[in-house]
Amino acid sequence: MKTLFLIRHAEAVEGGYHEPDFERLLTQHGVFSAVKTAEQFKLQNWNIDLMLISPARRTEMTAKLISEQLSLPTEKLSYIEDLYNGTVRTLMRAINQVDATVNHLAIVAHHPGIPYLAEMLTDQTIGYLQPAGLIKIDFEIESWEEVSQGLGTLKAVIQEEIF
Repeated sequence: MKTLFLIRHAEAVEGGYHEPDFERLLTQHGVFSAVKTAEQFKLQNWNIDLMLISPARRTEMTAKLISEQLSLPTEKLSYIEDLYNGTVRTLMRAINQVDATVNHLAIVAHHPGIPYLAEMLTDQTIGYLQPAGLIKIDFEIESWEEVSQGLGTLKAVIQEEIF
């Protein structure tokens, strides 16, 4: 069995004329929400073997806050350029390339790719996923190469109103 955690980056400051989208930082509320997302992993006793991260500042900050709360070593964090505003196809390519020894994979990326991917993998309607939202999907497979449309079972959608 494989478990996929899809995490939308936490709330970021609004983009401005002089600030590139890639460089947007988390708000104070975003920092709080990212820590709350990490707490959900602790409460549920969920583990992460590998975390794939978009290199945008807001996803980097979200991933760092979560990984620090969970005491994940840096070798379990992997920044992938293509995850910045990645499409479902881009996210799928990243998943399919993960080594089979990884059983619990987390991806920290962007809206709308994260909820669209969850919908495609589970054939379930997710809709809008709030910043720092977390989706858990299980797969009855041996290798990440096997992940495909409709193969996942939606186990949890955790958003801020639940915190």
